[in-house]
Amino acid sequence: SEGQAEETFDLDHAGDELFAKFYAALDEINFFKASPAGAEDPDQLSKASQFFDDALLVVRKSGRKVAGLVDLAEFFKSKGNDFMRSKQHLKAVELYTGAIALSRKNAIYYCNR
Repeated sequence: SEGQAEETFDLDHAGDELFAKFYAALDEINFFKASPAGAEDPDQLSKASQFFDDALLVVRKSGRKVAGLVDLAEFFKSKGNDFMRSKQHLKAVELYTGAIALSRKNAIYYCNR
C-alpha cells in the first residue's frame, strides 16, 4: 500500500533478488526489445546489467548495505542528467524512462523525460 516503505534488499545476500525486480520492472516497459513487437536485444540486456552493477557500486561506496528499486531509479536519473548535459537526448530519455519503470510515483522522472 502507499504508506509502506520501499522494499529493500541486503546487497550481500539478496542482490539476485533485487536484480530480478529490476529486470521485471524494465521488461514491463519493453526496455529489452529492439522494437515494441520485436525480439529481445542482447545489447539492451548488457546495458541494463552494467547500469545495475554501476548503481550497486555507487550504493556500496556510500557505505550502505541495502538498496531498492528507488536507489536504482535515482542512478538512472543521474545518468540521464549526465546525458542531457552532454546533449545526448535520446540516451537521457531512455534512462529517465527506466527510472520511471523502477519508481513510477516520482514526478521528477516524468518531468525530466
